[in-house]
Amino acid sequence: MKSNNTLIIMAVLFLLFATVSSVVIWSDVPTAAKIGFFAFGYGAGIPTGVLISRRQR
Repeated sequence: MKSNNTLIIMAVLFLLFATVSSVVIWSDVPTAAKIGFFAFGYGAGIPTGVLISRRQR
């Protein structure tokens, strides 16, 4: 159960960091580029998360 709590805390911290960096760094980037980077990050993050979770079992 402790590892699940750690994973949730890391996810929340990453979301907070992504939100802050998107406001500070990405303020002048076009919306289409933001959507493209989001899609790439989401598409790369899901398989990576699945791979990490399979290795921890």
